[in-house]
Amino acid sequence: AAATAKGLGGSGLIVTSGSRLSRAVSAAAARGEAAAIDKKISDSKAIFVDDIHLMAVTDQNKDLLARLFKSFFDRNLQVVMTSLYPPRALGALEEALKFSFSKGWSVDLKIPSPNVQKDLVISVCDRLAAQLNGDEISALHEKLAQWGYQDLALWVRRLAALRRMREAAGQSATLMDLLMLTY
Repeated sequence: AAATAKGLGGSGLIVTSGSRLSRAVSAAAARGEAAAIDKKISDSKAIFVDDIHLMAVTDQNKDLLARLFKSFFDRNLQVVMTSLYPPRALGALEEALKFSFSKGWSVDLKIPSPNVQKDLVISVCDRLAAQLNGDEISALHEKLAQWGYQDLALWVRRLAALRRMREAAGQSATLMDLLMLTY
């Protein structure tokens, strides 16, 4: 998204999630402000929709949502969507929005190997100056393997801040204590 925004001169890019987009379109439709949506679309050169599978398509918003995407497709503009599910599993959404996910490029992102995951944890800890030692990084990696990596940077920042606060208060600040408090 950042590279596309730079290429567009920082403007003309809509970045949203499926649920946020459907709520915004529903609210605009309820207020009779479909023209505002149309204006935003006409001024935009690309749209990124994260978690398209969470888009709530209703009778009230489906025509406006379909028109939104059609505008981008008709002008051959960039439309990027992410989903936990492959295009073939999103048939109901395709039908409601009147376009086919399979007409575009689809990329299946695989879960990285455990070694790559651990390298990712090390990299984020280093970048955020979390000051975790090797054993703590291994313990955090094991927990994240169970809980998921989607908010890794957020959790590392929280753990580092909590560690600083507990150390300043003279309390135990071992990683296991911090994990018990945060998770």
